[in-house]
Amino acid sequence: MDGSFVAVKVLSVEVESMRGEREFVAELATLANIKHQNLVSLKGCCVEGAYRYLVYDYMENNSLYNTFLGN
Repeated sequence: MDGSFVAVKVLSVEVESMRGEREFVAELATLANIKHQNLVSLKGCCVEGAYRYLVYDYMENNSLYNTFLGN
């Protein structure tokens, strides 16, 4: 651990039907291959039972909505 801050997106999957798993894998594959100066980088992911975690670099200054609209 290097002491940096991260943001974590938590997704849940219905374990019996694995509903949502395909979407998680697609999102992960897409985000892992996109690199752009205006997008937050995907640092990694974790699967634990019915939960899926996507870990991003932390972005300060409130929300993107406020950043873009200057509110």
